Amino acid sequence: TGHLRYCNAGHEAPLNIEHSPLTIDHSPLTILNCEANLPVGVFDDFTYTAQEAQIAPGSTLFLYTDGLTEAKRAPKEWFGLQRTQEVLDKCAAEQLTPVQILEKVTEEVHRFVGDAEQSDDLTMLAIHYTPRQFESTLTETLVLTNDVQEVSRLSTFMKAVTERMGIEKSLGRQLRLAVEEAVVNVIDYAYPAGSKGTVEVSMTSDGHTVRFRITDTGIPFDPTEREQTDTTLPAEDRQIGGLGLLLVRELMDSINYERLEGKNVLTLGKSLKFKV
Repeated sequence: TGHLRYCNAGHEAPLNIEHSPLTIDHSPLTILNCEANLPVGVFDDFTYTAQEAQIAPGSTLFLYTDGLTEAKRAPKEWFGLQRTQEVLDKCAAEQLTPVQILEKVTEEVHRFVGDAEQSDDLTMLAIHYTPRQFESTLTETLVLTNDVQEVSRLSTFMKAVTERMGIEKSLGRQLRLAVEEAVVNVIDYAYPAGSKGTVEVSMTSDGHTVRFRITDTGIPFDPTEREQTDTTLPAEDRQIGGLGLLLVRELMDSINYERLEGKNVLTLGKSLKFKV
């Protein structure tokens, strides 16, 4: 989607090189807005600020340590941010790849410092954003209330979409079981006892992979952070709960949690197998 979520912890703000026809009339280079924050580990109670930005397709993020801008030659003349930007402007004009960008910047820094001794570590990273192009062949959404009785509606929904997609019965049952377990977990824990809420289940497929996105507006809860149940222990020695999530992990290829705009978003992914 190009939606970037990031958090800075003391490094220089990344530079964004936008390779787009829209940048013909102005510099393709922008500095990503970054809250400075403190380096990790300075204080154990420091709260870090998370930020968001939209990255255009074809853009390249250039990240670096201050060993780049503070690379110096005698007498105390630094490479600096301006020289860095000038080199990256040229890289953008030539539409260089990430590897070529790193090689170009490294070459310019070495030319600048000459025989001067390196005074700090110099680390660079270039990330080119190429959005995955796929066509959604099927998209379905079901909205439930946080009532365990709603699971029967979910079961009917899951059976209908897996049959419509031609998914083999055994895989269809796995998908149904995994999604039902995840949704029941939300119904049980997302909302305080006695309160009403909703659980939205969205299914999308591109013909190769199916993804189930389970969304609620309840209290923040990341089920993926919970320690996996040790099934080797006797039942009386295990902690209560956890087997449902273990089952979901076993049945699905991927499980991912995010807290977005005040919502819990759990995404389950599975590669598809079709009837022959």
